[in-house]
Amino acid sequence: MSTRATKSGASAQSEAAQADNADAKPRRRSNWWRPRNWRVRSRLVALIVIPTAVALALGGLRVYEASVSTVTHAHIEDRAQVGVLIVDLANQLGRERTASAVYISDNADPDRRSDDLRQEMETERAATLDLQSTLNARLDDMGTMDGDLAQTRLAAMRSQLSTLESLRTEVDSTRITVLPVVTKYRTIARSLSDFNQTIADETNDTELREAVRALTALSNARDQLSYETALMGHSLARNTMTGGISEAIDSSRARYENEISNFIQAASPQQRAVFDENFTGLEVSQVSTMRMRVMYRADRGDPLTNVTPNDGPEDYAAIADTALERLNTVETSLAEGIAADANDLRGQALVRTIMDLIIVAGVLLAVFILTSLVVRSLVRPLRTLEDGARRVAERDLPEAINRMQEAGTVPESVKVTPIEVHTHDEIGEVARAFDDVHRVALTLASDEAGLRSNVNAMFVNLSRRSQTLVERQLRLIDGLEQSEQDSDRLSDLFQLDHLATRMRRNNENLLVLSGQDNTRKWAQPVPLVDVLRGAVSEVEQYERVNVRAPPTSRCSAARSTTSSTSSRSWWRTPPRSPRTTPRCWSAPRSWRTAPCRST
Repeated sequence: MSTRATKSGASAQSEAAQADNADAKPRRRSNWWRPRNWRVRSRLVALIVIPTAVALALGGLRVYEASVSTVTHAHIEDRAQVGVLIVDLANQLGRERTASAVYISDNADPDRRSDDLRQEMETERAATLDLQSTLNARLDDMGTMDGDLAQTRLAAMRSQLSTLESLRTEVDSTRITVLPVVTKYRTIARSLSDFNQTIADETNDTELREAVRALTALSNARDQLSYETALMGHSLARNTMTGGISEAIDSSRARYENEISNFIQAASPQQRAVFDENFTGLEVSQVSTMRMRVMYRADRGDPLTNVTPNDGPEDYAAIADTALERLNTVETSLAEGIAADANDLRGQALVRTIMDLIIVAGVLLAVFILTSLVVRSLVRPLRTLEDGARRVAERDLPEAINRMQEAGTVPESVKVTPIEVHTHDEIGEVARAFDDVHRVALTLASDEAGLRSNVNAMFVNLSRRSQTLVERQLRLIDGLEQSEQDSDRLSDLFQLDHLATRMRRNNENLLVLSGQDNTRKWAQPVPLVDVLRGAVSEVEQYERVNVRAPPTSRCSAARSTTSSTSSRSWWRTPPRSPRTTPRCWSAPRSWRTAPCRST
């Protein structure tokens, strides 16, 4: 087989492969949604993105919870700071209540009451108004409270504080008695305490909830003690006590002791330590002692004051104010401690939020880096493998086969250029397997080239031997033709000569198929008419061919012209068309081939 035919076959195979690839691409695009048609990069990204997205969602949820906790504790801190103002306002309302009770005790007629007592009451009212203004400004800065309960209790507190003006008007201009006055003040103070209970409603921190519960119990205890102080001051100022006031004092004392018990149960060791450290001393114990002494005298109907030294209303007011101040100190300390705890929890939640954000960002960065490294470690070898495979299929293998065919010899050893994938994973194994396929293909091509070389050698050998015999036969026939006189025998010799000429042409064709050059060459140009006649003589139906050529024309490529012209003449003289007469002539511009036309 000739080299030209091999190249044509390789080109045809390459074109067929390209056509198959072109047909496969639309199918791949049409089924892009199937995972089996995804590229390796897309598969790896999908494989890593899905669990990463789940982890990111969980991390985002954790960050969201931490953020909500931060905002919640910030709100708790704001409420705790408001709680400190509420504690101060509640204590000031207690002092205003006591001053109002003493003012009422002076005389039932408002116009006949003492100006000094009224001045003291107005001083306490002014202090209350200042604290109330500060509280309202802080509440306005906070805006709407979170939670329905907090909003409801805030509205109730504002509503109760708005009744202070009407209550003061009743104290100033009516004959109202002390019990309704102190009870209304207690209702207002209870609304303040109820609002403080909502400080820790939005948190799940048990210690903070218990601290608020202890603060509420202590606030209620302080209010009960202030209520008792107001009634005791009123009674001592009048030096008499009614049955209703006595019952109210006993009931208030029972509530006070109950609230103190609740405080002890809910308070932390640090809060109890603060309470024990501050709410102690002679003044605190004297409040209870003097109360029991007054209650005892009231039950017997004796005068309440001037019986023993230091039993007047001023003395009781002094020791009661001291006890209430100490209790106020404990209450303020608890409220400030709650605000500090809320601030600490907010800081912890903020730190936790930042840490969660850093962890999530670190995980995302690590996943991105890991994904990039893994994708690159897989995609790069795959691309190298693809490029190497295409290089082998489109260049290296065809060129190696062509070199073997052109050389006509079998190489001693087959060497291939390995694909530059040096990994030890499955991709590297595929690359080594493809190198083995390349090596086997070259080995098969080498064996085929050796077989083809042997076949060509056989053809050449047979053609040479046959060609030698045909040449001898032609020389013998030429000698017989020159000495023969009989026309019939001469005609037979001509036919025999024609058959021998055709045999020589077949031998030459066999040499061409074997890849050998024709051995018949002329050093000088040959007359064209001789070339055409020699070509026609190699055709079986030579007598049907009409040759026309200028006798002076000469041809340098005699052998190739003879071969091409004989081939055309043979195609123009088919046995099934015996009446056609091919004509061969030469043209000045084309002396390489002599055209033949059937007529």
